[in-house]
Amino acid sequence: GGFKLSYNAAVVPADSTVTIEAVDEKVDQVLKKLLPQHLQWKESGGHLIITGSAGRKQKFTTTGSVIDASTGGPIARATILEARRSSATVTDDRGAFSVGLSGELDRTPVLVARHGYRDTIVFVQRNDNAGRISLKPMDELERLQPICEFERCGVEDLGMTRLLVPASRMDQSANLDFIERRPIQLSLIPSLSTNGPIAPSVVNKVSINILGGYARGVEGVEVGGGFNMLRDDMDGLQVSGLANLVGGHTRGVQLSGGINHTMGS
Repeated sequence: GGFKLSYNAAVVPADSTVTIEAVDEKVDQVLKKLLPQHLQWKESGGHLIITGSAGRKQKFTTTGSVIDASTGGPIARATILEARRSSATVTDDRGAFSVGLSGELDRTPVLVARHGYRDTIVFVQRNDNAGRISLKPMDELERLQPICEFERCGVEDLGMTRLLVPASRMDQSANLDFIERRPIQLSLIPSLSTNGPIAPSVVNKVSINILGGYARGVEGVEVGGGFNMLRDDMDGLQVSGLANLVGGHTRGVQLSGGINHTMGS
């Protein structure tokens, strides 16, 4: 299936021997046969996470730090994301973090990611600290300078985006290099959205931005009072008072009082 499997060993009967016949079946169908009914699973990036059933929220705050597995040095601006929710934060210059978790599970799955490193999932015991988390750097490749029009390869390279989107939100979008699809989102400004910190990774069917929004893409309708900014593609209808900025391709209709700018086709 091309995914990494993460699970809470305390709830999965890992000592059982099973036989499953799966011909042309999806992973979801196989898991329904394989796992006890009280277990649940969720996709988060390239991870498939198996957990127990959620219970009553018992919110708590956990602290920890993220380090480089090769050097032991701190990793700044790494993303810490509760995989079942949208609670997230980034590490400071010392690699330290503090994040509030829902506490619905005895052990909460937390995704730790930083651009240039292999991400990981850790399970944090309720009311416990996350401790030190090490990330392995990806193999270094010789950097090739991209050939892009006017040296602008993505919507993040545009001056308007750098002016209107906080650097921390762009860090989140670089760290969380995955796509999640949701039916609807509402945002006031790019840093204040119903999708929370993962907004730059979400493709929305309906997107309403009061002043402006910043998302992964749209497959439906997007309306903005000021500006709409998408990292990837717009497929459908996009309407704004001032500007529509699309980093990928546009398929459909764009209407704007000022600028329509698509960096792809």
